[in-house]
Amino acid sequence: MQEFQVLGITLKDYSAREAMKLVENYMSDGKISTICYLTAGGLLEAESHPETKDFLGKMDLTVAAQPEVLTASSAQPRSRIREVENNDFLRLFLHRMIRGGAQICLLSDSQESLTRLKDGLLSYQAGLRIVGTYLIEGEDQDIDTLINDINVAAPHVLISDLSYPLRERFFTDHHMKLHAQIWLMLQKGMAIEKHGMTLGQKIRGFFDKRALRRTVDQYRRQEEKQEEEVRAKEEALLKFDTQEIDTEEIRKALGEKDQQI
Repeated sequence: MQEFQVLGITLKDYSAREAMKLVENYMSDGKISTICYLTAGGLLEAESHPETKDFLGKMDLTVAAQPEVLTASSAQPRSRIREVENNDFLRLFLHRMIRGGAQICLLSDSQESLTRLKDGLLSYQAGLRIVGTYLIEGEDQDIDTLINDINVAAPHVLISDLSYPLRERFFTDHHMKLHAQIWLMLQKGMAIEKHGMTLGQKIRGFFDKRALRRTVDQYRRQEEKQEEEVRAKEEALLKFDTQEIDTEEIRKALGEKDQQI
């Protein structure tokens, strides 16, 4: 595990196998554990919205969905980059769910997204036990009834792809009511299809990555400017203190000279 900061956001990055060891603990610790995928676009959202930044800090585990999430801060081993490019964690996670006979529920905010989510997951593991699919359709919806329906299905794992700010608010208000062992949150629009990204995903990913690089560069320049300002103030204070000491010493010397006279 390594800890680093991007845009003022502290992230802990685990290799795919390290993350799977945590998953094993989550499956047996008796409470709902939260795992959130993070894309370049998701980092930009967190930089712009304090609600998202606070939300990410409350996750039990964050997983990079794109190499740029890791390389935006520092150089990374090629082996770790390949893990992210190949989506190794999702592959291992879904394989573990099949091996353990885990029941899975899916949650989204539109029928189109729900269909894409289901098809994408099944492209990785055709044998997933999906026991329920659910939609958050609007503000007038009875969320308590929705949560009850999910709990009645008795899933071990809930997988969602909710958009901002619905994801953050649903988590804050309701995650402790869910009886699942793990809530895996995929970033809206991230590529989960085993056989490649759609053209729309490629275009969006390209612009998100470019925007992240530009924002990180601007953030670093701002940090460097603030550091320079702090150093300048410290040097000015030090110079002022030195002048005060020199003045006091002169006064003492003059006082001693007057006494001698």
